[in-house]
Amino acid sequence: MFGIESVSEDHRVIRPQEDVLVHANHYETDKYREGDWAHLVLPCTYARGTRLRELIAEHYGSLTPELMMKFLADHEDHPNSICRHVHEAKPEELASESRASLVMVPAERTMYVSFGPPCQNAFVKYVL
Repeated sequence: MFGIESVSEDHRVIRPQEDVLVHANHYETDKYREGDWAHLVLPCTYARGTRLRELIAEHYGSLTPELMMKFLADHEDHPNSICRHVHEAKPEELASESRASLVMVPAERTMYVSFGPPCQNAFVKYVL
């Protein structure tokens, strides 16, 4: 399992840390951080990634797909929570919500997808 971060002329591979791969809406690799505008447009993305890593660390060794689904529906630090909802106080062009949440279990060739905020939408199981 790995993730890929890319720009138009280059890419970097992200490897799991302790068998877990977390990726929010900002660049994780050092090479692309300097040019990343996420801190201007989506400053909450850093806290969301940190919160998910904390939840995973608290339950490391006993993680299940169901527990990961619960983490993705987390509302700690709302409106900057993992599970995003449109916040009326933000300008329309900066308003955002969770459009999809994914939990992948490569060893089982399974992926769970929630379309929309996972606190309001069930995860659908897909098997290859």
